[in-house]
Amino acid sequence: MGVVEIGFAGAFGGGVLTLLSPCAVMLLPAFFAYSFGSGRTVLARTGVFFLGLLVTLVPLGAGAGALGAALVAHRSLLISVGAAVVIAFGVLQALGVSWRYPGSRAAAPPTSGVAVFVLGASYGLAGTCSGPILGSMLAYAAFSASPVYAGMLFFWYAVGMVVPLLALAVAWRRFGLAEARWLRPKPVALGPVHTTVGNLVSGLAMVAIGVVLMVTEGTALLPGWLQVGEQASLEAGLREWTESVPDLAVLAGVALAGLGGLAWWLLRAGSQRVRHDGQHGAR
Repeated sequence: MGVVEIGFAGAFGGGVLTLLSPCAVMLLPAFFAYSFGSGRTVLARTGVFFLGLLVTLVPLGAGAGALGAALVAHRSLLISVGAAVVIAFGVLQALGVSWRYPGSRAAAPPTSGVAVFVLGASYGLAGTCSGPILGSMLAYAAFSASPVYAGMLFFWYAVGMVVPLLALAVAWRRFGLAEARWLRPKPVALGPVHTTVGNLVSGLAMVAIGVVLMVTEGTALLPGWLQVGEQASLEAGLREWTESVPDLAVLAGVALAGLGGLAWWLLRAGSQRVRHDGQHGAR
């Protein structure tokens, strides 16, 4: 059986195009369910969401044998378990329940870590409802003699899936949305329960997401933005366009972008230090 090879660029583009699939219907609600916090906190939680994606997506490629087959075979059960956990954390969040991590001084809400990770893992499994690019990647993983390369393909697919959320998180921090008046913690008393508007909204959003994941088999039963034929045509065009992009070019581009970001951060930190020293000297 011939297997169409997908490079890193194609895998990344396929991940971005999940925005047009049924799997993406709940991505934005998932982001806003954990976005009540500072810009740095939202960026960190987006990173945790990405780790959750990797935990389920990468084994689909690297463990194309028993592990990958088990994930696919038990997809519905795993999604139901993940959805139940998300619902439970959503209830705790809505009620304002928090706990202290070992060695931590401040109490943290449930959405600070575990719930976001489980949400990402659930979406990683839900992502198997996507289009032909993912289908080609699964076929490549099943018949390829290089599980490491197949796992790397799914890594880039996960990167593509999280890019829209990362862009939202950057905008959240850049425009100071966390400081908006309507997002500030406002105490709410529901009988004996004392919580905040933010906890209530984010908790109920997580409960709703968990319910939708559970009753729609990980959003597989939901309609996408495009018809199946339209999405297939779009992904086929993307795959044809990215076939000429070498994997080394993708890695080089990422490395250059990383170096550019590091240089920008160092220059920005240096200018802030000079400004601070100048103000301190003026005093």
